[in-house]
Amino acid sequence: MSDTERQPARILDPRPSPVVQGGRATSGSFQGSLGRLDFESAASAWTRIKRLKRWYYFGIVTERFYVGLAVVRLGYAANAFAFVLDKSRGRLVMDEKLLLPLTSVDIEDTTGEGAKARFAFGKNRMTVERPRGRDAFVVSAAFRGLRIDAELDASTAPPAISAVAPTEGSLFTTTEKRLLLSVRGDMDVGGERVSLDGGLAGYDFTAGFMPRHTRWKWAFLLGRVDGEPFGMNLVEGFVKEAECAAWFDGKLWPLSEGDIRFSEGKPLDPWTVATKAGELDLRFQPAGMHADATNLGLVRAHFVQPAGLYSGTARLGDRTLALEDVLGVTEDQSVVW
Repeated sequence: MSDTERQPARILDPRPSPVVQGGRATSGSFQGSLGRLDFESAASAWTRIKRLKRWYYFGIVTERFYVGLAVVRLGYAANAFAFVLDKSRGRLVMDEKLLLPLTSVDIEDTTGEGAKARFAFGKNRMTVERPRGRDAFVVSAAFRGLRIDAELDASTAPPAISAVAPTEGSLFTTTEKRLLLSVRGDMDVGGERVSLDGGLAGYDFTAGFMPRHTRWKWAFLLGRVDGEPFGMNLVEGFVKEAECAAWFDGKLWPLSEGDIRFSEGKPLDPWTVATKAGELDLRFQPAGMHADATNLGLVRAHFVQPAGLYSGTARLGDRTLALEDVLGVTEDQSVVW
């Protein structure tokens, strides 16, 4: 696509405060946090049980490792997972997924001060808290083969991108992504103690009334390009371009919707990751994969999240960046819930 054919940069909407008021939400794509969300005023208790879903996903990278951590609470079920990709070995060195009792999981409906997400089940646990008065998340996690104690500091990170989208039944879903948080802490993985100091992190907080059948493809990366921190969140489908963005040079750069492609049935083959307006042209080479296939009758899920390396180009404003072997993940998700 030539420069003359490229679309102008996407402009974010002014963020309403509060996002949810009187049981209704203002749809749009915003810069900054969603704030505290009120789902009780939007739907009955029965509708919340059936359709309200919440999750936190954290990605943490060092020069050598990509760590993925998630805790998920549905209205009637819960789960968590963790995995670690070792770039030097070219494979996952830890991968664990857990089905959890609903009572073991708690997720607050905010990323602001006092935010908290946790689960505890047997020897497995994860707690994420944002202390009052601080723009940082404290993460403590223990899975089989993995322990993490870290602080993810957003005080010098560019703003989050937030999105609110309508869903069936006059309801809505919300999501907030923020990347380039600085990391301090350590982890033990497979018996090896690893410093996380100087790493980068990003999060996905999603909460809302999901459609019965929800499908998306997702791409996410963290690393350094031309010596500077760089991050990307891209989605194809679901809320589309509203949550698509890059983080670079201390700024949030809205992007057009993702164009994410792979060979069906072969998720460990290379993927192409681009945007519909041409800002990104990337190739993703998987090195390992976290996956889940669940069939419980009324609830069915197909989920693959390969972890690996991105290379290619990103055009942000008048600058074109060359990416080489930047750590990240892709995802193909199709769920009936």
